[in-house]
Amino acid sequence: NDHYWKSTKDLLQKLADIASKGGNFLLNVGPTAEGLFPPESIERLQEMGQWMKVNGESIYGTEASPFEKLTWGRCTQRTIYGGTRLYLHVFDWPKDGILLIPGIINKVKSAYLLSNPHKKIGISRDVDDLVLSLPNIPPNKINSVIVLDIDGTPDIVYAPEIRSNQNVFIDTLLISLLSNNINSEIHFTLDGSVPNVNSPVYKNPLLLSKTTLVKACAFRERKRVSPFAEKSFIRDYAANRNINGLKYEYYKGKGSWDKLPNFKNLNPVNKGKIFQIELNGIAIKEENYGIVFSGEINIKESGNYTFFLNSNDGSRLYIGNKTVVDNDGQHGEMEKTGDIKLSPGKHNFRLIYFQAGGKSLLELLMSGPYISKGTIPVSMLFPAK
Repeated sequence: NDHYWKSTKDLLQKLADIASKGGNFLLNVGPTAEGLFPPESIERLQEMGQWMKVNGESIYGTEASPFEKLTWGRCTQRTIYGGTRLYLHVFDWPKDGILLIPGIINKVKSAYLLSNPHKKIGISRDVDDLVLSLPNIPPNKINSVIVLDIDGTPDIVYAPEIRSNQNVFIDTLLISLLSNNINSEIHFTLDGSVPNVNSPVYKNPLLLSKTTLVKACAFRERKRVSPFAEKSFIRDYAANRNINGLKYEYYKGKGSWDKLPNFKNLNPVNKGKIFQIELNGIAIKEENYGIVFSGEINIKESGNYTFFLNSNDGSRLYIGNKTVVDNDGQHGEMEKTGDIKLSPGKHNFRLIYFQAGGKSLLELLMSGPYISKGTIPVSMLFPAK
């Protein structure tokens, strides 16, 4: 009784989309009680078959796309002798005839229309983009396929990721720049200008103390190979420092720790305030360190609350005088949970953590009445009086 029939355009573009993700497309086609296929199914299968006669090579036996996202369509690929064949499924044929392929570094052997291999396509470069010059009229209005043969395996560099847990800060903020490609280096600027080869090279997290527009690009062999990323971070000079957040104390370990120390016997080497439980906002540069977060958590609804403490290495959460989650010891990434019944109002809150070596990781989530599992909202955390 369902007479909502997907169009051939929808089906063909879904086929390309699913193939570009390494999947298979199953069409729910079957006969009626009389043993007949609905004419709507026959029509769509015939139209899909016509497209596959020309472009089936771009679907059968291909692998998932090497690109994270393409604004104009999808991509599938297969290995060929000496390189890789990319099949560019163009859903939105450019009106100006210019198709941009972002971030691909490989040398291109040839480019042509799959429907007409003798129709070669012009190739040029614009910094980090590969530029294809296409005919004015697409060979197929639904999905036109362009073949791009490249040397080697796809080498694609994306814009660097500018990472921080918050965009607005009070005193200082630590941010990280990440690239998907280990063979490139990140150049950055803090004055809003586009980075060039003479801009600083990112090596360690950046500590911001004022409102800043950060821009970053990936470079290889002194040439830009990625789009630039940008992100603004705003220092709020007018914020009341006594409203939200937690206090933290940072300790440097004496010797090697294999469990949480008694922080009362140690002197912190740094103190500060932070909005949430996170490590990115604290300038950490060595192993064998510990952090104590303290303050109050404001509970609105009476009920049972669950806390999820994930860390590498040890950690422990206290609320009031109760140990809610104990995740102590030297170990890899490990999540433990704990439950506590809380009444409305502010409760003393303390989280201790140590890192002996390797990857630093600390994450605290919660769930409770009317609260799904997630990061504790900043509005619930206050510095202790």
